[in-house]
Amino acid sequence: MILSSKAISLIQPPMEKLVSCYQDYDKIEVILKRLIRIAEMIIEDAKAPR
Repeated sequence: MILSSKAISLIQPPMEKLVSCYQDYDKIEVILKRLIRIAEMIIEDAKAPR
């Protein structure tokens, strides 16, 4: 596929932002997974009969 320079200039900024978002996700992935596990434990604890 051949893209014109105008098409490339329109596509490039959103693609760069997308790459940046994925790189940021890689940095915080471990923290997000830990927070998800904590949230799941809180939900399970709330469901437990008292």
